[in-house]
Amino acid sequence: MAIGTSYKEIVKMAMPVIFGAFAMTLVNITDTAFLGRIGETELGASAVGGILYFVFAMIGVSIGTGTQIIISRRKGENNDSSIGQIFDQSIIILFITGLVLFVFLKWIAPPLLPLILNQPELVESTREFLAYRSYGIFLF
Repeated sequence: MAIGTSYKEIVKMAMPVIFGAFAMTLVNITDTAFLGRIGETELGASAVGGILYFVFAMIGVSIGTGTQIIISRRKGENNDSSIGQIFDQSIIILFITGLVLFVFLKWIAPPLLPLILNQPELVESTREFLAYRSYGIFLF
């Protein structure tokens, strides 16, 4: 195990996480820019639906981060033969998680929206937003 880790190595390892967070920020900025021109209700739907989407997407992100940690540990132990098995298992877990989250965002969450929102037009716009955005959960 290397004792003298440099700042350059730390930044190099952190770059994928930084770029991932930056990409999500760009998506939110784009949503705000375009939907703000359409109307306040659509912008509100993007905000509510985006937060709901983000909360559930973080489940997949945390599984991916945990996988990276475990794979890094195996690489540090020079146990390269187990890395492929860990990767394969994580892909299966992420696919199943993505499927469950998709079902929730597409069909379970929309009927629950009136419980947290009191404006019918905002509820309907959020449902429409989630109908399209839910497909992205597999790629996220």
